[in-house]
Amino acid sequence: MKASTLIKITQFPLIPNRIVKWINQNKNYISYPDLPLIVSTSVCGFNRKFEIRNFQDLIQSNIYFRGFYEIRESKIFKKILKPGDTFIDVGANLGWYTVLAAKIVGSHGKVIALEPSNKVYSHLHRNIEINSLTNVQLEKIALSDTNGTASFSGITEINQGIGS
Repeated sequence: MKASTLIKITQFPLIPNRIVKWINQNKNYISYPDLPLIVSTSVCGFNRKFEIRNFQDLIQSNIYFRGFYEIRESKIFKKILKPGDTFIDVGANLGWYTVLAAKIVGSHGKVIALEPSNKVYSHLHRNIEINSLTNVQLEKIALSDTNGTASFSGITEINQGIGS
């Protein structure tokens, strides 16, 4: 993977999600920078970095164009989690909540991030790495009510988070 470019996202935080979707649907008219690139964003008082690999993915496009993903839920996280807590992120995807939780719980807390998809797991791992998080334990597993092996399907380029 080539070196990433770091971009600080502050210019478009008020773009409605419907505009982000329109931009992605009309990608032939938009000039995107080379990928991968790293964006730096500050949400809920914590600076975080995320590697953007695909502008068509719902979460990545929101982070790139708006500087956040699920802002209301993120603010609730900040109210509920406290320094020293343990947080388990089931289906961590690229790590939006993993990174936020790791910053909130701090060095005395712990985050366990579970992500079964090989492709998505590598992206999650990269985002933990670029944020220099030492309080995150990554696991490439899925959760179920029974032990065994299962097929993983449903991931699309537009929404990696819908895998099951």
